[in-house]
Amino acid sequence: MKNSILLSLLIMLSFFSQNLFSQDRKKMDDGRRERMEILKKRMDNKDANKNLTKNPMEMLRLNENQRNEFQKIQKKYRESFSNSKNSLKKKHLELELEKMNENLNQAKIDNLFDEISIIEADIKKMTFKKNNDIKSILSKDQIIMFERLTKRREMIGKRN
Repeated sequence: MKNSILLSLLIMLSFFSQNLFSQDRKKMDDGRRERMEILKKRMDNKDANKNLTKNPMEMLRLNENQRNEFQKIQKKYRESFSNSKNSLKKKHLELELEKMNENLNQAKIDNLFDEISIIEADIKKMTFKKNNDIKSILSKDQIIMFERLTKRREMIGKRN
């Protein structure tokens, strides 16, 4: 009698434990599925943001006339930005070489810091002028979107 009761309790216990375990597994699968969906949405958003930040003309929804003006402005500043950035790299290299020199020439190092600061200031001025030229061809809504894009780019630049 005791054996049959114990056997029936053991069977019921195994049945309930298996049933509870399968429910827990289902909950785990649901939780895992939710996390995967959230990750997928995040990745989709990242891909969308990458595409939008790559081409500002698409993000700003420029008309044909604005596109032409935008490209002219980009072309106008492209060469001067390139030249300034190249000379900035050269000055940074000269500074690093001068720092490695056994006989430190403090006056030359100070001069290089001054030259680097001037070039960086020129780049900031050109960036400001370029952005103002671009804003001059945009509508009010496009200006707001353009400012958001530039702030986003600045934040990305600070991270790198």
